[in-house]
Amino acid sequence: MDMDAAELLEALCAQLIADGTSSHELIAIEFDPDGNKVELLTSKVAHVQSYPDLVSILETISQSCAHDRIGAQQLRRINFLEEEIKLEMVSSSGDQTIVYAFPLEE
Repeated sequence: MDMDAAELLEALCAQLIADGTSSHELIAIEFDPDGNKVELLTSKVAHVQSYPDLVSILETISQSCAHDRIGAQQLRRINFLEEEIKLEMVSSSGDQTIVYAFPLEE
């Protein structure tokens, strides 16, 4: 059975926190369609100090993925934007791109 996206995101979050990664320097997390690799895109310019922490962000995305039964192989990219977090994924058939937007509260 394939790993679901929520399980992958929980494991990824634990690894990133252990490695000292924070949401403040992340621009994006890219997922390999084959599920073999995760790439982090970072910036030397940090997000604002009030930017949500990585645990909160990935937990919110994880809950949506669990609710909608999204498989790990469907994940493509998480964008850490100034006003929102965007999850890019493909449909279970792989023929349609789907984008979830999670607005950030001020």
